[in-house]
Formats: sequence, structure tokens, C-alpha cells
Amino acid sequence: MTPSTGPITEALRARFTQPVRGPSYRPSAKWMVVSTLVTLAAYGAQVMSRVGMPAWPVLVLIGAGAFVLLSTTWYILNGNTTVDAEGIRQDWLFEKNYPWSQVLHARRLRVPFTSRLLLRMGAGPIKAIHSGNRELDEAFAEVAAIYARHVRG
Repeated sequence: MTPSTGPITEALRARFTQPVRGPSYRPSAKWMVVSTLVTLAAYGAQVMSRVGMPAWPVLVLIGAGAFVLLSTTWYILNGNTTVDAEGIRQDWLFEKNYPWSQVLHARRLRVPFTSRLLLRMGAGPIKAIHSGNRELDEAFAEVAAIYARHVRG
């Protein structure tokens, strides 16, 4: 299979002349992440106050874990998804950028607290793009419908 060109790409470019942009996660997911972060910080502080200062290798591991947790939390709170005539992009530590010409198939997946658009590219794993609002949900549904319509004939 080769990446999509022709009618699918043209239909997507025609539909998304005006970009659709929004948050990558819904407010409920953001609340869950922040509450988990606060709970873990409070529990960690409580344990450290009772046990005392751990050895430096343990502190390095705690620091690395905290860095990963904070950067993931930052992305969930501030990440955006954009669907436009050229493709779909999502912010992260590195930008996820998928041009329509390279997408073989797209399917919408609804899961609790969010909606996702699953993209199958020419090679590699399936890519999941997150939606955090109704406008992106509708754009994802339209993208999936365009791919379904053109694949079925």
C-alpha cells in the first residue's frame, strides 16, 4: 500500500481550508492528572518527613521520575491539536506532524475522557492523535468519514 494521494488528500484539503485547533485533552482528564500529581507530591513529602533523606542514587531516581511526571503533566495541560489542509499536528516534547499525503487510513476511536484519531501510515505503528473539545471531535469524525468513503469506493 502506498500513502494516500489523489481524491482523499484533495477532499481533506478542501474540507480543512480553515484549520481546526484545540486542546489535546478534555478538562476532566486535566483535572485527573493534576490531582494525581498533587497526591503523589503530598505522599512523597509525607514519606520523606518520616523516613528522612534517602541515599543519592534514590534521589536521582526520584528526580528523574519527577521530571517525566512534570513534563507529561505540562503536555496534557498545554498540548494542542491542529487539523488543517496540510495534515494533522499535535504538540508534545517533539511535534507530531502527519501530512495527509502520508496517511493510509484514519479511524476515530472514542475512549473515556477523550476521543482519538488513529492514523495508519506507510510503515511503523499506528499513531494516536488526541482531541480535547467538540470541534476536534467533529473534525476527527469528518476525517474518518472521508477515508471510509474513499476506501469503500
